[in-house]
Amino acid sequence: MNVLEEVKEMFLIADNHYLGAVNSYYANKKGLYYKYNPTNHILNFCELSGEIYLKGYLKRNNISYDNNHNLDAIIHKCITADSSFQNLIHDCSLLATFTSKIHYPNELVIRDDTMVKTIKTVEKIMQFPPVEKIRQELGIPSPIWKPQD
Repeated sequence: MNVLEEVKEMFLIADNHYLGAVNSYYANKKGLYYKYNPTNHILNFCELSGEIYLKGYLKRNNISYDNNHNLDAIIHKCITADSSFQNLIHDCSLLATFTSKIHYPNELVIRDDTMVKTIKTVEKIMQFPPVEKIRQELGIPSPIWKPQD
């Protein structure tokens, strides 16, 4: 698999995580889950999605990165390559909150507006011009979706 194919696969995986978060959020709002609260998964899907979009950017630009979930290190590598990524540093900080803390009791209190903000953060990353440029180059349509109520 060449670099462009790998980046395309990465973006499609990130899209899938994003859609998993969005679908779970709206299904939960409609009460479609039985004895299951998807909150942790929604937030984790968002973190993974944002992380993989940024790693896709790095891969496309032949910038090496560690294969871990250290979003702070990933965004700083992006900033080193393109200073405009500085605009995403607070967004990445929000997503990094959900890397591990959501998996343990009493670590975080998560409200509905937190989930919405996290989903919007991923949308901001996927639409960020250097990331969006790669999406267009690879011919991948935007996965941003709003269900009908």
